[in-house]
Amino acid sequence: MTSVVLLPDLDASRTLELGEAVTFPGNAAVFGSPFEPNAVFVLDGESPNLTRFEVGRDGTFVEGETLALAGTILTPPGILISTVFFFAGPEQAYFFDAFAGALLHWNPVTMTVTNTLEIPPEVEIPGPNLFPFVGSRPVRSGDRFFASIGFTNTAANRISQTSLIVVVDVANDRIEEVLSTDLCAYLIHPHVAANGDVLVGTDVFSTAFEVATEGDQGGPVCVVRISADDLSIRREFEPRVPTGDADAGTFIFVGDQSAFMRVLDPEALPDTPLTRIELNNGEFWRWGFLPSFDADALTLIPDEGLGSGIARALTVDGRRFAVDIDGELGTRLVELRPDGSLVPGPASNQSILNVFPLTL
Repeated sequence: MTSVVLLPDLDASRTLELGEAVTFPGNAAVFGSPFEPNAVFVLDGESPNLTRFEVGRDGTFVEGETLALAGTILTPPGILISTVFFFAGPEQAYFFDAFAGALLHWNPVTMTVTNTLEIPPEVEIPGPNLFPFVGSRPVRSGDRFFASIGFTNTAANRISQTSLIVVVDVANDRIEEVLSTDLCAYLIHPHVAANGDVLVGTDVFSTAFEVATEGDQGGPVCVVRISADDLSIRREFEPRVPTGDADAGTFIFVGDQSAFMRVLDPEALPDTPLTRIELNNGEFWRWGFLPSFDADALTLIPDEGLGSGIARALTVDGRRFAVDIDGELGTRLVELRPDGSLVPGPASNQSILNVFPLTL
């Protein structure tokens, strides 16, 4: 089951109570629209159906129209990490199905599909037997959305150094460009700079591959910059100097030159070798703050214990959060502030998948 809990704010460190939660079957994806303050959209976890719900002042969910996506998406139920939604206007939204290599343009008001934008056939998909995984929510710069995709096969213990960044021109409803780069491995964390350029950083997932395979898999941990002028792409930053050669990954930007990262603590590692899954999921990682790309050192956050390398990024009302997996708490939200402080938020013994604001 997937549960939806209504909270008055995200400022208090509290344990989420699921007794009064609204539940949906399966591994459903639940998300809101920035253009509709009391609408919730649910992608069924057992069938490819997208349903609109209105949320009342009393917290009740009133079911509305359903958009059947059967035959239009390829993503298997339960593998929703390969899908992503983003909104360009009150009646203009996109469903990005990475498995199908296509974007569906749909109307959140009428719940109809109005167009299908396919990845150009000349784009070379990394492979063979690698699967696409969409990163953090696409970011918007002007009339462009940027969606980043990494490729891996966890069963075969393989990861591609090549990432794709899909650039969507929402003003003209078209895929403007698909950028392919191997400058940094597994690029899935984007950020829009003040000048409109887009920064994209690698994930700790690639770091775990690189450490576990002694450099055979994985690749450079770094940041690329995509120019808002001509969509050219270049490597912006490699963290080896400020991290003191410590293994690190997952850039969650809180400024154009600053980011939080997950840093591997070598003293926490056992004497026996670890698999990529054990290394990524185990409690061997700490939070670090990079105040500037020009900094001499990355600062470890004091009083923060060890946790998993996994840390998904979220933006809620302009504030940056991460979903932090901790062995004792299960899952918690932490706010990552531009001054380098980390503030704990709500926690749950279940997996927190998404957070979005509603006005009831």
